[in-house]
Amino acid sequence: MDVLKQDQVVADALLRLFERAFMKAQTDEDGDLYISDGLELPIWVRVDAGERLIRMFTYVTGHAGPLEGEEANYVNLLGLLPTFSVRANEPDRLWCHYSMTFLDGVIDGHIVEAARRFAGAAAYGCQFVGLTVGQQQRQRLQ
Repeated sequence: MDVLKQDQVVADALLRLFERAFMKAQTDEDGDLYISDGLELPIWVRVDAGERLIRMFTYVTGHAGPLEGEEANYVNLLGLLPTFSVRANEPDRLWCHYSMTFLDGVIDGHIVEAARRFAGAAAYGCQFVGLTVGQQQRQRLQ
């Protein structure tokens, strides 16, 4: 394990890190990393240098409405605690988000493990509310 110093946490370094972890990753047109294979479901990873955060996000289509009651409580208590949300203008899409800090540096293995846990928790949460995890389409966060 290596420690990435704060100024070393950039998209290119994370791309190489995910590839070393046997994940299929590429940089998209927005500079985000798209990990399409090697996890339970595809995710995007964005380095937010200003906030010193590594942001992970994904979505699954087919959700019928907002999470309420037991469903909402259960999926938000999953191990890594990603945030699940449905947007008013996209009622059929369940979004999943997670952020981790790299202030003062971060251990490279922690980034890979966070991506694995995030994808697993997101997949499990989606399955819990009755969504089938399948092929996803690229959509910019607004």
